[in-house]
Amino acid sequence: MEHLQKNHLFYSLPWVDPVDKQPLTPRILFEDYDGRPLFGALVCIDNQRGYPVVDGIVMGTPELAYQYAEWLRYMGLDVPLVQEEGDFQQTATVDSFGFEWTWDSEPRTDTDLSWRVASRYGLDRTFYAGKLILDAGAGAGDQSRWLLESGASGVVSVDLSASINVVRNKLSHLKNWVGIRGDLTRLPLGDEAFDFVYCEGVIQHTHDSQLTVHELCRVLQTGGSISATHYGYQPPLGSGIKPLLRRIANRIFFHKRRDRLSKWNRDELFLYCGVVAWLAHRPVIGPFLRRLGYAVYNPRMLTFKTTWSCTYDAFGTHAYQREISQEEFRHCFESLPKGYMKLLYSEGNAFLLKKLSELNSTTGNS
Repeated sequence: MEHLQKNHLFYSLPWVDPVDKQPLTPRILFEDYDGRPLFGALVCIDNQRGYPVVDGIVMGTPELAYQYAEWLRYMGLDVPLVQEEGDFQQTATVDSFGFEWTWDSEPRTDTDLSWRVASRYGLDRTFYAGKLILDAGAGAGDQSRWLLESGASGVVSVDLSASINVVRNKLSHLKNWVGIRGDLTRLPLGDEAFDFVYCEGVIQHTHDSQLTVHELCRVLQTGGSISATHYGYQPPLGSGIKPLLRRIANRIFFHKRRDRLSKWNRDELFLYCGVVAWLAHRPVIGPFLRRLGYAVYNPRMLTFKTTWSCTYDAFGTHAYQREISQEEFRHCFESLPKGYMKLLYSEGNAFLLKKLSELNSTTGNS
């Protein structure tokens, strides 16, 4: 088995306990023929507790370890201890994403991926060649797959929801892919592990935006880069008759609509979003609904199913979903030690930054 272990990305990653950042040691009971770890655990430094590896996925929070407590006991291990309640985000807060991406498991077009991962930041596909990349909040895994197809040396996909199983179904056959079900504010990975961190459309769904940013920067190598987005405030609608009418319509029909809709039963909300998506693809009323933002319509992904999925994503039953200003998002990075991060690109709440050693000048080459 030893000759196989050296060939899989899993064994080269610096695993740490997300509770106290002490080293974790892999104890794998079963591998597939290519050396992919299927079942086992990452064992804590006390050699008494651990985090399960189940069907190739690392269960990287104490809550998930508790769900597989019997499996750990079979290995002579107990579940990790949490220092304080609330230290980790609970899986129930992201259940709707597991449902959404299981239903819409192939949501992205290549045009959308090329823009979403690269061109919006002034990058091209060759930029990712040879890099070890963290896909933080992987969703259905299309971005992870795109990065691997772009020549990344390896990709680690992390998602707290059950959608990590969707990613596994796409990528588990690859030796340079690892899946983790875990909390982005407490990753089971050591410092300076990755050449690049990609985190798109996720931070606003974590329980703490600043804590998430700090954790993602912790696992980024000095000299590496991070691209990150956060839901932001809508720009002012301007002055004049048309903007005024839009404000009135929004106030009458759509004010606080997400607060109301997110309290609905999931299946009822899903059906409702399907009806809205269908209307968004009809003549006359469709452009009106899209312009007002009532239906989330992506011009790079024009299918009815994608509009349905995106609309549900916008109004779904997520426990955390918030908007912050560009200045607030920038502060999440600026709250790190001075000279730690250098901003390379920003547009709205989409940032590309480079991690600098604390001894480097922020005027160094980018």
